[in-house]
Amino acid sequence: MEQSRHAVITGFLRAVLVESLSPGTSLSLPQLQRHHQ
Repeated sequence: MEQSRHAVITGFLRAVLVESLSPGTSLSLPQLQRHHQ
C-alpha cells in the first residue's frame, strides 16, 4: 500500500516538474488524473 502511494506521489511530482519545464505537457495532466481515478 505504501509502495503504490509512493508511486502516485512520485508520478504526480514528475508530472508537475515536466509541466513546469514545458508548457506543452499540460495537456497530458488531465489524462493522468483520469487514469489515477
